[in-house]
Amino acid sequence: MLGNVLSFFGFQSGSYGQGSRRKHIRHGGNGGRVVIGNKAYPVHDWNMSGIAFGAAREAGFYAGGRVRMLVEFSLPHETVWAELEAVIFRVAQSGLAVALFTEMPAASRRQLDRVLDALHAQEFLQSQVA
Repeated sequence: MLGNVLSFFGFQSGSYGQGSRRKHIRHGGNGGRVVIGNKAYPVHDWNMSGIAFGAAREAGFYAGGRVRMLVEFSLPHETVWAELEAVIFRVAQSGLAVALFTEMPAASRRQLDRVLDALHAQEFLQSQVA
């Protein structure tokens, strides 16, 4: 039912289905990238507690490992970034590394909130054109 309500209000880009164990709505990559050290990886999807990004198995990521990352999203008039620390909880066959954020600094939380605000504003504007 919640998924139907969210869909009605135009929040199709996030996924949140019945029976979901997720605490937060998942969003697409939105052109984001994760930077670890001197390497950048494309964001596949994300929410306020974790992020899935493309990384080859050869990158040395393993489940249970800790990683410090810079997450960047390009908004229409600026690039928003957040520094985060995470614990990797899955490395998939497709080469994805999925991380859960540990303690999120308030400044990083505000930055991710700005990205969500921009996504919601864009979805609202698109709903008005249709």
